[in-house]
Amino acid sequence: MRGMVAMAFLVGCGQPVYPVACGEGTTLVEGQCVPLEDALGSGDDLGTTNPGPGGTDPGDTDPGDEDPGTDPTDEGTEDPTQGGMGPFVPHTSNVLVSSVSLYCNMPGDWVFSSDLDLTSTKALVNIWNTGAGNNLSEEHLMVVTDTDPNGAWEAIEGVYNEDAVYLPDIASSFGCEAMDDLTYSIRVYDAAGDISDCALWGHDPSAIVGGLANYAEVSESGELLDCDLWN
Repeated sequence: MRGMVAMAFLVGCGQPVYPVACGEGTTLVEGQCVPLEDALGSGDDLGTTNPGPGGTDPGDTDPGDEDPGTDPTDEGTEDPTQGGMGPFVPHTSNVLVSSVSLYCNMPGDWVFSSDLDLTSTKALVNIWNTGAGNNLSEEHLMVVTDTDPNGAWEAIEGVYNEDAVYLPDIASSFGCEAMDDLTYSIRVYDAAGDISDCALWGHDPSAIVGGLANYAEVSESGELLDCDLWN
């Protein structure tokens, strides 16, 4: 605490008036400079001042203000519209998903097929078990099966073993019998590698964009927030 300097004028009989200055760490009491500790008493904390009517410590901010490091609207939870998702990523719409087909052979494979307007640099399938309570998620790459020589369209496909140990791009842990409990997405990327278009369909697409799904196996989950919901 910075020391205080007290000024006073002493008046004596027939004596001139002199200003008296008490040094740092002392104060004027009954015409004498005494240590602050003696003047205040041993029970006072010299590191704080009188709290005053507001009851605030001088080291605190204005009692009407929140802690300057926090947002008063922030309760420590994420945006309820996004849940555990990443930040919103808009789509470029340079490459568009024009159609999707899905079937499952039991026992056998999941087969995703899609036709695109223009050509892509990458395509991803995501699958969520939104209906069974375990809410597991998967992600798989799709491959190009046919393309227009002039780049006007492209056909892509993903074939993954069903009811197996989950291996990205190869095998799904979901069996064909779970089809009605699953939610699906396809994402395609343009020549610059940016997300261009996305479609969501199946059991509960709104759960995916509402932040209510499992995104542990989902890359760049914020891209899903701009997906078209097909049902």
